[in-house]
Amino acid sequence: MTSTRTPSLTTRDVYDVAQLTGGLHRVVDTAVVVLLQRGRLTADGLGRLQAVGTAVHPAEAAVLALAGPRPLRSVSSIRARAQEDPRLAGIVDRLVADGLLRRNPVAGLSRRWPVHLR
Repeated sequence: MTSTRTPSLTTRDVYDVAQLTGGLHRVVDTAVVVLLQRGRLTADGLGRLQAVGTAVHPAEAAVLALAGPRPLRSVSSIRARAQEDPRLAGIVDRLVADGLLRRNPVAGLSRRWPVHLR
């Protein structure tokens, strides 16, 4: 009797799940919620975010760095800058290496096509 075993494909944390279900914007949104709950990020009445603590996870550290120590940036402006942060790109790289995500070979031909495919 022979069996073929499929390697175990598991996600490591909520940021992996966020990337797989909604991409980088969902990762940023998840980090913002986690940081707000932990009191490491605050939001003023206009929705501007301010970093007030330290992070445990690289995605959280990236969001805190993008938010900065003064309330200047909104969630949407952090999302727009997020692609430039290697800590956030590391989530994608690891998921690609683990076989949970693959790069779209034609993504550069149009801005409407996703960079990564599930």
